[in-house]
Amino acid sequence: MPLSKSWNGNSSSLPKLGLVCITASDEVRFKTITRKRLLQLPINEQERVLQELYEENLRRLKVGIEFCDREDIQLYRMTSALFPFADDPIGEAILSAMADKIKVVGMQAQALEIRLVFHPDQFVVLSTIAPK
Repeated sequence: MPLSKSWNGNSSSLPKLGLVCITASDEVRFKTITRKRLLQLPINEQERVLQELYEENLRRLKVGIEFCDREDIQLYRMTSALFPFADDPIGEAILSAMADKIKVVGMQAQALEIRLVFHPDQFVVLSTIAPK
């Protein structure tokens, strides 16, 4: 008997686990920039760099959602660093302009019944990626 998409607490269905991982592939590894590097750039260059970074991270989030769908994973924990400097006026303006694109990705996750959650990265300790 196939399991339902969501766990209803019955012993006949099991809970589904989510995807919380350290990504080894460049396909879904999110891009970032340090504050020091960003502030070394002229304002118009800061805007361009953040715009490209946000667009690329949104694309990679979409790829992550598609992976979860293929693998029948119903929860994806996004990095809280998905849109670095989102609390900065430049970042806020870029995100406001991208609202429709972000909504489309959210609607895709919703249509696929994939729950998206955030968790502050400093509290995500998955152990080491070292082989030892």
